[in-house]
Amino acid sequence: MFYNTEHFSFYVFLQYFISTLIIFLSGYSRIKKGNVQSKLFYTFYIGGFFFYAGVGAAYKEGVAVDYFMYYLIYLIVFVLFFIRGYKSFSGVEKKFGAVADYKLNTLVANKNFCVTIIIVYLFCSGFSLIYPNFQLYKLVSPPKPDSTSIVFERFTNEHNDLILVLVRYFKLLLTPFFLLALNYFRNRIWMMALVLFLPLYFEFCVQAYIGRSAMLIQGVIFFLILWQNRPKIRTKLVIALAILIPSFIIFSYYYQSLRIGGSQNFKNITLNDALDGVLGIETGFPTRSAEIIDKGLSTDLGAYSKWLITLPFPKFMLERSQGGLVGYEISEHLLGVKRTDTGYFVILYGNVTESIYIYTKYLFWVQPIIIGLLLSYLSRYFGSSKLLLPVFIYLLITCGYNLTRAGTQSAFPVVINNNLLFYIFLYFKVRQVRLAKSP
Repeated sequence: MFYNTEHFSFYVFLQYFISTLIIFLSGYSRIKKGNVQSKLFYTFYIGGFFFYAGVGAAYKEGVAVDYFMYYLIYLIVFVLFFIRGYKSFSGVEKKFGAVADYKLNTLVANKNFCVTIIIVYLFCSGFSLIYPNFQLYKLVSPPKPDSTSIVFERFTNEHNDLILVLVRYFKLLLTPFFLLALNYFRNRIWMMALVLFLPLYFEFCVQAYIGRSAMLIQGVIFFLILWQNRPKIRTKLVIALAILIPSFIIFSYYYQSLRIGGSQNFKNITLNDALDGVLGIETGFPTRSAEIIDKGLSTDLGAYSKWLITLPFPKFMLERSQGGLVGYEISEHLLGVKRTDTGYFVILYGNVTESIYIYTKYLFWVQPIIIGLLLSYLSRYFGSSKLLLPVFIYLLITCGYNLTRAGTQSAFPVVINNNLLFYIFLYFKVRQVRLAKSP
């Protein structure tokens, strides 16, 4: 078992759990009772942070010497700046909420707008099935899961095909509009399910891989839209959730092995085996910290800063920077092989190790400042309108799951790049209403 006392210290686990709980509650109490959105962002991030960067510190091998100190400092700084941002950005919610509801209601009721957005988004999602190679046959004969191919493909010329890059970038920009347009089908369950999950199937057919985070995001969006708009079936939704959670755990264990070229007899996997296997891997991130932190390894901070600052700009318009791909660098260090070599795969490590690898032991607190302020702003901005619920959930899971699990390399492009056009769109919609009301 992952919590076997020979390898897992309950004393250390309790040390992390109690410390995290005290720090969490100290900030949670400062968020107003009615502000559910900010509480959700705050809770999801700290919950994910504890699970991925805290629990595994109780393992008796591979944890950096001063890891607990870095963990506490990181968490305290995040809480301080999330609460600071929560108070500073309160005006955003007040000014944006009512205006957003007014304009978005009109937009979502527009059939032409919603259907057009959905069709274009689905076309972009499946574009790689017809270009550069005709692969529509994969829709009826999908490939075997393989995560190694997508890592290799990232560094090949095909990935830099200008037409593919433009279509993919356009799809990213359309993502929040697509999520908004889902509101049009909120009373047609099966149509919404088809529209929501079809892009994932297209992606799997092209890449032979879908991240579990993508599955989770779509599943939660579907569940919560139904929960909000179909109160009569909430009991059925709870029953379905009780069945799906253990099923997803078993599936995750099977998929985790299969996607890196392993094989499992699905029939022989019990829930306990799957739970043990998934938790053992998912909580073990801190056991990789000693290899990075104690050895003083770090990335090129200048290159990373350039990547971070230029995130809002399309990468095909700028000199391609690898500075943000710290996950690939860390995996190279841990595996001892290059990212294009056989046997390479991405190893995850948690926010504490990532922040020290990027900013060093002396400046690692910069990362929780950025994240704290960013998450507090997102919670205020996207939590202000009910029609933005799909986008809110999308960002909530990205920050609570992707960010704490796969780091800034995974989450920041989603939060910034994918929503750039949507931010501009919402700004002008709000400004249009204000100008109309002004004398």
